[in-house]
Amino acid sequence: MRRELVRAAAARYGIAEEAIAGAVLWDALENPYKRPLMRLGPGKVRPSRLGGPSAAELAERAGLVPFSPATALARWRLLQRPDSAIIYISAILASHAADYREIAGVEISDDPAVLCTLYQGGDSAERARRLADRRLRDPGAMPRAADEMGPWVAEHIDFVRAALRAGPSFRRSEAEWWRRFPTAARMPEAGLEPATRGL
Repeated sequence: MRRELVRAAAARYGIAEEAIAGAVLWDALENPYKRPLMRLGPGKVRPSRLGGPSAAELAERAGLVPFSPATALARWRLLQRPDSAIIYISAILASHAADYREIAGVEISDDPAVLCTLYQGGDSAERARRLADRRLRDPGAMPRAADEMGPWVAEHIDFVRAALRAGPSFRRSEAEWWRRFPTAARMPEAGLEPATRGL
């Protein structure tokens, strides 16, 4: 089951499992695809980026993932698979946590909302530098959830945890969840089935 892979990846990379699950769930429920072609897999990890390496490429170069695809197309195919995508997501989140640890001296590996903010917005090294500067003036300054994904994960953390447990409480709340997100419920073609059932 993917839940077990999420837990194993979280332990392997030293990050909160809720951050991995939150990245997958937010993209499936709040940011579903409307286009029919060239869709990305769970978490929408981009295989390439104009103007520089993508987060996936950086994870490969740093040796954080056990993959070394020769082309962007080969990487895209890997990222279509939930198992591979979860490994990439975990590595990217761990890379962001390392930037904050090394640059700002702040541990965020157990903060799903901040990790998901960085997963969505990127630029963790630059953001960590800004935080380090702020902490010179205010030693208690800490990063906050921002953008869209981070606050969403913070607000829905109980749902994210229930999805990871996938026990009766998750099944009972599923109908209510789909009522709250009717657009996502009408779009199974958007990749909701693999993302939500795969965790």
